[in-house]
Amino acid sequence: MLTQLTDFCKKNTSLIIAIIGTTIFTYGLMLFESVIGIDTDGGMSAYKTSMQEFSIATGRWGGEFLHAISNIMPYNPYIAVFCCLGYLALSALLWCALFDVFSRRQTENTVGKILFSILYITSPVWNELMYFHPSSFFFSQMLCPIIIYLILRW
Repeated sequence: MLTQLTDFCKKNTSLIIAIIGTTIFTYGLMLFESVIGIDTDGGMSAYKTSMQEFSIATGRWGGEFLHAISNIMPYNPYIAVFCCLGYLALSALLWCALFDVFSRRQTENTVGKILFSILYITSPVWNELMYFHPSSFFFSQMLCPIIIYLILRW
């Protein structure tokens, strides 16, 4: 799977440049300046145990699992948004790679993949979701094409 992804990345460097450029042009202001959201105060002021209790009580089990893996405390909104944008860009790349697998590599439609990734990254719903514990949702979005690929290979 990893070798197929590296081969896909080598063939589609223009796609990677388009994904990175679209992500920076769309969310650059959020990355460098406007990072304060609804959960920021609670994340910055709470202790680790109270944040765990809050996350589990509100049904954010995936977010708590991600925080347990990454173990980034205290909460830093810049790191959270940077991780969120990295997961979003990687998610777009993985979806394009999955489309390449489904098409059985019969077409080399790089323009279609670039168009899909631009529409995917600039979707207005992502901007709203970034204010609500961004990393956990986009981490799960990144896992979706991986899980579909593994089910396909199984």
